[in-house]
Amino acid sequence: MSCCCEFYERKRFLWSKLSCIGLFRFHACHLNSAVNKSAIIVPAIGDQQVVDETLISVLENRPNGTRVLVPCDVDYEDQYDLADEVDFLRCDLSRELGSSMWTKRPMIAWTSLANEALYSAQHSYVGLVLPGASMLPGSMDAVTEVFESRPDVASIVPMLFEPDNEDATVGVAMPSGTRVAVMQSRQDRFDAQLVGATLMAGFYRTSALLDIGGWNTNVHTQVADIDLSMRLYEAGYEIQRTPFSRMELNVHPDLNFDRYRLNRDSQLIHRQIRRIEGKASRLRPLRLFGEFLANLGSGSLSGLMGRVSGAYGKLPSPTRTSQHDQLDRLAA
Repeated sequence: MSCCCEFYERKRFLWSKLSCIGLFRFHACHLNSAVNKSAIIVPAIGDQQVVDETLISVLENRPNGTRVLVPCDVDYEDQYDLADEVDFLRCDLSRELGSSMWTKRPMIAWTSLANEALYSAQHSYVGLVLPGASMLPGSMDAVTEVFESRPDVASIVPMLFEPDNEDATVGVAMPSGTRVAVMQSRQDRFDAQLVGATLMAGFYRTSALLDIGGWNTNVHTQVADIDLSMRLYEAGYEIQRTPFSRMELNVHPDLNFDRYRLNRDSQLIHRQIRRIEGKASRLRPLRLFGEFLANLGSGSLSGLMGRVSGAYGKLPSPTRTSQHDQLDRLAA
């Protein structure tokens, strides 16, 4: 009974917060005469309450005039009547969900949702905030300044703080075929490596994302962030970290853990990064044999097979969609 009461008390709290934001922020945005160049994308994936809490932080701390784009499934329910404050972009996710030969659990298509919002954005800059992350006051002020002063910068990496952890995450990297979080206390070790924004929170120049085809829906969602940063870097764009844009991570997303596909795509991305850096990348048979013996009987052989597949395969490119063709026609 107490759990039920706590659930409804939480819903009443969210309702009051979102209702106040909808009543006051909406008018403040429209009273602002300056045309804001930014939009924030919040894909509606996972638990509804986590999505709502992320929306609260974004609506409370966005600059006046900034639109919030919420790509969601066609069946998504707007429980708080935010249609006047938030742009809900309804998509048919059933065509995007798939499974690999190693798992029957469907992939969570946040990359597809993010692309739907990207193609709809009429803004110079977009921020991506996945449910579970929270925007802190002033998060976008430094971002706008950098984009305005540095036209070569396509991506800005904010600092990401977690409760009970004083060491902030300042990006993601892939130094050895495994995606790792770059912590502030050890960031000097990655000065010579590609470091990009995490999938939880990042800011991007819209034209640059459109130039490279947006987020790659053909790679595992857990490494789609480093794949995006790699393709931006390969296209000649700059990625910049800033200590003045701060976000908070409260809940880690429940992303699909398809070990075969994750390890395969991680290995493919690592090889591509090494090629960009002019370094050779080779598979070490003795190390793989040791991993095989260690994993024998543990049920994680699929991950090992993924690494082998990634050592010889080719990294899939983003799927070209009808939106790409339409944008090309507009550009011409």
